[in-house]
Amino acid sequence: MKLANKSVTRLVWGISAWLVLCACGSLLSLYAQDENARRTGQDENASRSRKTGNNPNRTPKPNPRQPVVRPAPKVTASLTIIVTPADSLVRLNNERKEVDSNGSLVLKIPPASYTLIVRHEGFRDDQRSVDLKSGENPPLTIILEPLKGTLNIRPSVDGASIELRSLDRNRNVGSYAGAIDQIDFPPGEYEITISKPGYATATRTFTLKAAATVELEPRLDPLPPPKPTPKPRPRPMNVRAETDGKYLIVHLSGTSDDDSTALGSINVSVGKSTLAFPEVSGTLNGAPCRIEFFKLENIDEGSLIETPSPSNQYSVIIVRIRPKDSKRPVRFAINWKSVGSASQSPETVSTSDTPSGAVPTRKVLPTIPTLARSSHPQGSVNVTVVIDEQGNVISAKAIDGPVVLRQAAENAARQWKFRPATRNGIAIQATQIIRFDFEK
Repeated sequence: MKLANKSVTRLVWGISAWLVLCACGSLLSLYAQDENARRTGQDENASRSRKTGNNPNRTPKPNPRQPVVRPAPKVTASLTIIVTPADSLVRLNNERKEVDSNGSLVLKIPPASYTLIVRHEGFRDDQRSVDLKSGENPPLTIILEPLKGTLNIRPSVDGASIELRSLDRNRNVGSYAGAIDQIDFPPGEYEITISKPGYATATRTFTLKAAATVELEPRLDPLPPPKPTPKPRPRPMNVRAETDGKYLIVHLSGTSDDDSTALGSINVSVGKSTLAFPEVSGTLNGAPCRIEFFKLENIDEGSLIETPSPSNQYSVIIVRIRPKDSKRPVRFAINWKSVGSASQSPETVSTSDTPSGAVPTRKVLPTIPTLARSSHPQGSVNVTVVIDEQGNVISAKAIDGPVVLRQAAENAARQWKFRPATRNGIAIQATQIIRFDFEK
């Protein structure tokens, strides 16, 4: 039994060994075939190389096992960007790009969509999306908007007026009442002027920067109280008389400059024999007033040629009188009463038998004589004219002024026309003075 088992075991081991040997032989055969094929291929390639080297005009055939792959052409997009200010920071897809001194940037990048950001201190950021196509793209210009500054001005007194001026642009920005509170303005140099009645005007200059706030509280100092205006020195009433044919022309001039006196009376006595020493009492107060003319003694006719007015500082009265008896002196009185202020027009009130003056309806200017033009004379000439009941000038006589101009003034005065003077509604003859001013 033991011998039988040993025989079986040996048989199994023998069969197993044979199978292993058969498998190894098969593997060795396959390896040998593969190695021969590899060597055969190398020999054929070497032969072809030798044949190609011997025939330089022959193009070698590509190895079908190794195809030639050519790279695709590179596609780019071109874009020129110009930014203001020129030293702005430029980022493309968060990558910084350098610009030249003129603010210009030239990009050559693949076509695509990009995010462009331009930034500068004191200016508002500019962010935009840029779609680039292949080839040349239209240039892009970006101008940043300056940030504004905030201004607060509160004067030390209420109710002040504020004038704001831009020194950079040399023009007024605006006028404000009371204060400037949280108002935005472009950066730059400014000047403010603060004023209020009763206070000294204050002026300040300042610089307003972008995105900054300026706070000012200008102080206004009160003005010192005004000094009392000294009253003008009084001018005693002066009287001057002259003859004009049958008439006396009486000039009264002077004021007391005492506006506390509201009414008064001026009495005058003058005759041909006492022309150099007329008598007068009373005076005007230099304020607007109404006057009344009263004949007191030896007066046939009397009229007012000039009355107190702004042009003569309410200080002049000129009276024209015709005496009943030329050898006797005449006496008259002028009563006056203040009318309140210079804005009110004074009135001349006459008694029922006092004539009203003639009113000019046609005026003629004098012509300077040819012989006198070379010397360019100038000055004023007063001409006394007599006006008849029809308003015509029947007499004209220059009473003062440059001699070379008197004749011209008299000739012009004779051509004047008047609405005649009246007394109790009846036209009468009257005498008045016309003043001509000659200038270069």
